[in-house]
Amino acid sequence: MRHFGIVAFLFCSLATAAEKVPEPLDGIHRTFQDALLDRMVGHWELAGTVMGRPVQNDFSAEWC
Repeated sequence: MRHFGIVAFLFCSLATAAEKVPEPLDGIHRTFQDALLDRMVGHWELAGTVMGRPVQNDFSAEWC
């Protein structure tokens, strides 16, 4: 009976290890994509007030 428990444990361990490994989000064969970052691509002009003084900033974002 003791051997049955060891065999069952090994079988369960192998079955768990054989599960499909998830694909990476990016890499050589897969390009990273993100909907939020896609919306940030472009030229941005930001204006506001910092410590009571007017401030204006320009930003550009693009995928490399």
